[in-house]
Amino acid sequence: MRLLLPGSGWVLVEQVFLYPEEKVQEIATLRAQAARSLGGSGLSAGVIGAPSVTLAAEAAALSMVAGFLKNVAAKQALEAIKMANEKLFDLLTNGGVPHAPMLISGSHLPDPSTWVAEAGKRRFVHSGTEYIRANCDLGLMDIRWTTVSAWLR
Repeated sequence: MRLLLPGSGWVLVEQVFLYPEEKVQEIATLRAQAARSLGGSGLSAGVIGAPSVTLAAEAAALSMVAGFLKNVAAKQALEAIKMANEKLFDLLTNGGVPHAPMLISGSHLPDPSTWVAEAGKRRFVHSGTEYIRANCDLGLMDIRWTTVSAWLR
């Protein structure tokens, strides 16, 4: 595979690093949990007309509980994001397995998210980041895919 990179010209990609699918999915799941936690709590209180003192107190209490739950959800979301980032760092640092581009299914498409390699019963996929890691004729490179001007398989 050859990639045209701005300022570098054509680069020969000898191997592309892909990652165990189950680990990439675990990170995606953590990020999705964080996104759901950051969504609304689903609790709201509104009063139409002239409320009684009791109803107003209940609405105020419900608003406080909703605020507390939002804070708890935000903390849970931050923990999930932190865990996802730590797992992604570990994956990118230690979990990549090099594959020859010709052995990667979907590598005929200019979309790394479609690339899949199989080794035994394990599937390896793109990390889900905006970069690909590759062994090239210039050495090991992390290439931002959006900067690739052209590619030849």
